[in-house]
Amino acid sequence: MIPIPRFAPDRAVHNPEFTDGHLNIKPAADHWGPHPAFVSAGLAAITGGIAYGAFTAINEDGTSDTFAGTLTNLYRKVSGGAVWIEVSKSSGVYNLPIAERWTFTQFRNKLVAHNSVDPVQVFTLGSSGATNFADLAGSPPIAKYSWVAGPHLVLANLSTDPAAIHWSGVFNIEKWTARLNGSGTQSMPDGGPIQGGVGLDRGGYIAQATKWRIMQWIPGSGAQFAIKEFEEARGVLAPHSIVADGQRVFYWSDTGFFQLGNPSTPIGAELVDKWFDGYIDPASRLLVYGAVDPINKVVGWLFKSTDANDPHDKILYHDWSLPPERAWFVVNFTGADILPLWKTDHFVFGGFDANGILGYFDGTALEATMQTNDLDLAGNGRVTKIKGFTPLIDTATVHGKIGKRERHSDVTTLSSEKQANSLGNIKIRSAGRTLQFQVRVPAGTSWNKLTGLELLNPREGGRR
Repeated sequence: MIPIPRFAPDRAVHNPEFTDGHLNIKPAADHWGPHPAFVSAGLAAITGGIAYGAFTAINEDGTSDTFAGTLTNLYRKVSGGAVWIEVSKSSGVYNLPIAERWTFTQFRNKLVAHNSVDPVQVFTLGSSGATNFADLAGSPPIAKYSWVAGPHLVLANLSTDPAAIHWSGVFNIEKWTARLNGSGTQSMPDGGPIQGGVGLDRGGYIAQATKWRIMQWIPGSGAQFAIKEFEEARGVLAPHSIVADGQRVFYWSDTGFFQLGNPSTPIGAELVDKWFDGYIDPASRLLVYGAVDPINKVVGWLFKSTDANDPHDKILYHDWSLPPERAWFVVNFTGADILPLWKTDHFVFGGFDANGILGYFDGTALEATMQTNDLDLAGNGRVTKIKGFTPLIDTATVHGKIGKRERHSDVTTLSSEKQANSLGNIKIRSAGRTLQFQVRVPAGTSWNKLTGLELLNPREGGRR
């Protein structure tokens, strides 16, 4: 049996354990499975265009509201609702810069929404009717990013100082006078502009362009937070690539993908980092959007590849429950955003497509493709001859191709595609010094596990 290789496009092209040819399949401990398609949640598109940032807020009664922002307005979908309700403080009042996204942060029963040019907005969750956002009281600074650190709301990358943070009063996001009610501000002396942050019960992390800092809550002190360097070797390239699941934090830097630590753990090195750096659209490097799928224990990054005209077209996933060499996979999705969404009684992974339609990744299987590297099966310069192969998969609806090369320097020549017969065999005669195998499962096919390939009548031929 030939096992299914792992998705690691940075590895050598002749290494049989790895490949760059998988699409729309996800790894498990000993097999690969289908990735579900994006399915509309049944709502019309958001009025006024694409969603530039979205958030699911959990109400005190356990229900949820989903919020989204466009360039000029904010919208709300109530729990179980079938329409988007505009909840801007007044229609068309906002001026989100085209290269930015709204930041949403929940603080108890308040949801704040903001960007780099408009006053910080606040919405009271759980209220009846189409309550609107309003300017947050207390004269908070205009800021790009925010998070909750202990009992404080932290605003970061201020319009007056991109390297500064300003935190609210204790359990009161309407108190912003520094040195009163526990509020305060601090500018970072080096490390570049703040790119975002992650909140914790006793503080949080501050991401900058070239380093990370940790903020530790010291209740009752004059400073309220002790802030010091945490990860000095690297910072964050794309601000919205920061993804947190509890204390587990992932991000994309100018040297690849990492899990935050002191030092951070490289999770993409010699696996996907080089491939991603060359495959992402150069003009969209700062527009990588990350989100966590807590149920499936994966983190995904939506990006625009060099294959796309517009907009984002791929999601690169990392499964943190698997060893790094088996953890990566890539999926097609033409969309504007990804995020966890509350559906009935649990979170599911979802997003907005390119038309502003909200949906979930819980449909039937996407079209799945698997590809091995070019395999020198006979070795010693000899040719391998076969009559086909059998995909070890739990469906009869499977197709395949065989590629061959006479020399390692040649371009792989592919056969025509054939469907598996009644015995599950893909009958294609082929002979070459190296052989490559491709498997395709059509969209909508019901299947669960692809574990490997078996060759039909393999034998050695002469030397080439």
